[in-house]
Amino acid sequence: MAGASGPQGTGRAAEVRQAWEDLLSAASQAGYAVGEMVRPPAADEQLAAAERAIGRPLPSDLAALYQLSDGQLDSPDILG
Repeated sequence: MAGASGPQGTGRAAEVRQAWEDLLSAASQAGYAVGEMVRPPAADEQLAAAERAIGRPLPSDLAALYQLSDGQLDSPDILG
């Protein structure tokens, strides 16, 4: 994938992963059902298709985030 900055565990991707884990931990501690709130990671082909659609690589931080989660689920019950 063109927008990624190397292996997921290196560089900015590692910072994005840590920030994501911190966010999920804080949300969980606040009582949110985080497992029901987030989508699974985007597939490499989905990221490549997005890059083709916009005609440029995704910023590496954004690509790293999508490799962790493909957004939030549409559920009115996530706040419990």
